[in-house]
Amino acid sequence: MKDPYELFQKYILPNGLHVWHLYQERPFACFEFVVHAGSREDPVGKEGLAHFNEHLVSRNIPGYPNYSKTKKWFEDIGGVAAFGSTSFMATTYDCKVPLENMSEALNIFGSMLVRSSITSAVEEQRNVIQREYLRRYATKISFEMAYHGQRDFFPYHRSTHSTPLGIPKSIDAITHEDLKIFHTCYYCPQNITLVCVGGVNLEALLLCIQASPFGDTKGGVNNRQAISLYEPVVPTLRQKTVRMSEYSKVEVNQSVVRRTIALPSTTSRSVIRGLVSVIRRELTDEIRENKSLTYHVSVSSQYSEGIKFITIETSVPPDAVKDVNEAITDCINGLLLKEQEFIAEKTFIANQFKIHDVTLAKIADSAAWDVIYHGKVITIRAELAQLEELQWSDFHETATVMLEDTRNMSLFIIP
Repeated sequence: MKDPYELFQKYILPNGLHVWHLYQERPFACFEFVVHAGSREDPVGKEGLAHFNEHLVSRNIPGYPNYSKTKKWFEDIGGVAAFGSTSFMATTYDCKVPLENMSEALNIFGSMLVRSSITSAVEEQRNVIQREYLRRYATKISFEMAYHGQRDFFPYHRSTHSTPLGIPKSIDAITHEDLKIFHTCYYCPQNITLVCVGGVNLEALLLCIQASPFGDTKGGVNNRQAISLYEPVVPTLRQKTVRMSEYSKVEVNQSVVRRTIALPSTTSRSVIRGLVSVIRRELTDEIRENKSLTYHVSVSSQYSEGIKFITIETSVPPDAVKDVNEAITDCINGLLLKEQEFIAEKTFIANQFKIHDVTLAKIADSAAWDVIYHGKVITIRAELAQLEELQWSDFHETATVMLEDTRNMSLFIIP
């Protein structure tokens, strides 16, 4: 079985920059640049500060004053670049370039992340960010619904009260000085991880990095830190109904049923992955195939930011809300009898790893997120070993906890 993640090499430059490198014989290289600061570092009342910085660094690149021309340079050479995405734990940037253009690409991103200063485009980007927020959350109720459940179970976790974008009030509260302080603190080599996958060997890569602004020595902090785990609390309400006609005059002819199930902080990723697979398959068979009440049943999970929960959501006819909610309850109650299904899903997940075949850009992206959440690149062999250790008793223990009423919260969005 091919496992490219086993071949990653790690190197730390004297200035503290972390480099993860994987050689793959190609005429190009894929880069991920991780700044270990995200919305977790936003001050209270200034939520959205990390994301605001993400917008501004690409508009303040020394030697590259025109953002559109810089972006077009990547396109003209046949490459591609993404100038930022902010999450709870980190802010990431990436590019894919031919090897002959690698030094210039590193110079551009190094200048942007290490040498830039927040001097221009502040108010212009503040307006853009406000529009970005309203594009995602057109009404107050849409924001409230997006975080329903996880906020009630994890009221002390920063991510359940604001988006990485911030909220309109906090975006307006961010000052130019706030932006400069944040940038000075976190945008420095010792707080950056560079991931490279492609046709350049490690020695040549390190020479290029050290010749670029990424080789600079600069003040700032190393913010790499372990994730704190949070146990869910017992919510005051375990069911909520939202009537859309109270918020919009647009006629709606379907309803949404959503169930959030809080999990213990000790629940392993393998157990959650198995539970999600079994629940998705069972509910799809019941609600779509047997009852024809929906097109799609979404079953997702969160386990990487210190809070762990599963979310089930589906759109159904308004008169089917009760039946579908009962089907979800029956599915959860029936998990304790699904040993054979658990074994089948475990085999299915393991077999997926055996045919693992992704692009170099995807390998670089996956490695970057491993470093963000785990501090290292996770190999397929390690994933399979953890999966092999997973027993029915582990699955059964978590499924038993999921039966508790205090772990379940339902949201019904009706016309």
